[in-house]
Amino acid sequence: RKVKHIISLLNKYYPTPSWQRKRKPLDQLILTLISQNTNWRNTSAAYNQLRRNFPTWEEVARAPLSELQKALRPGGLYRQKARYIKEILNLFLYTSDAADEGLGVDLGG
Repeated sequence: RKVKHIISLLNKYYPTPSWQRKRKPLDQLILTLISQNTNWRNTSAAYNQLRRNFPTWEEVARAPLSELQKALRPGGLYRQKARYIKEILNLFLYTSDAADEGLGVDLGG
């Protein structure tokens, strides 16, 4: 009885959070990569700069590495992150296996 009462009080003050997808999976993957070893402010700055300079993921994939590095610089480790992002996106663009495995994504958005 006491346990049920405690659980009901906890549920009142700490309701079960609802999960909502706020980003497309590829957007979230790239954002997660950018976030490694940096704070949220720098992550946001780098991601927003990347999306301003290259509105689609296809543009990111086709961009010169030096331009990606410039856009990602606020996030730190920008040389490595630019290379990894380019590799991930090229996987989706040029590998038919990605689509075969259900990993096909819209690189336009």
